[in-house]
Amino acid sequence: MKFKFDSCNFQAATIADVDPSKGDQALKEIAQEFGPNKAIFVKTDVTVQKEVEAAFKKTIEVFKNLDIVINNAGILNDAIWEKQIAINVNGTVYGCLLAWDYLQKYRSGNEGVIVNIASITGLTSFMSIPVYAATKHAVVGLSKSMGVKEHYDRTKIRVLTICPGVTDTPLISDFVTSYCLPAFEATYKVDLPKWPKQK
Repeated sequence: MKFKFDSCNFQAATIADVDPSKGDQALKEIAQEFGPNKAIFVKTDVTVQKEVEAAFKKTIEVFKNLDIVINNAGILNDAIWEKQIAINVNGTVYGCLLAWDYLQKYRSGNEGVIVNIASITGLTSFMSIPVYAATKHAVVGLSKSMGVKEHYDRTKIRVLTICPGVTDTPLISDFVTSYCLPAFEATYKVDLPKWPKQK
């Protein structure tokens, strides 16, 4: 986990994640680059709305304001599709709805920002990972609907969506044996070469 912020503009961050070891590592990296007390970690399961809100509350308690919310939690695992939907869709919805409230109340400037991390799979069809693609279509649809001009005009909250391409990692090479639904295993080798890769 690497952080690339403009050091002139970086003020503070809350890292909300289900894995405390990764959270601690992120805090060390931020402290090393930007100095102490620039970030906090809140253990958060994004499928539990109360835990997501606890992260928002802790952010306000420590930093007193909130300007940007990035909904980044997600998994690619059609083999456990119920959990995948809970994380990718429910977690993003919880984050967006809470951000909608907190950014209007606690932002330090004139505008708040929500950034939702979707995927290239949210923009087209992927026959070997239909459930994952459905979750990312949901994120894109949510972002588009919350980001319309009429909402911005009344809330001054900007909603952005990032749709990265495929990164060549063990997640991809181990996909069929670990993450694919049996009904779609036969399509994986045909489908994979069509997946747009990140440059």
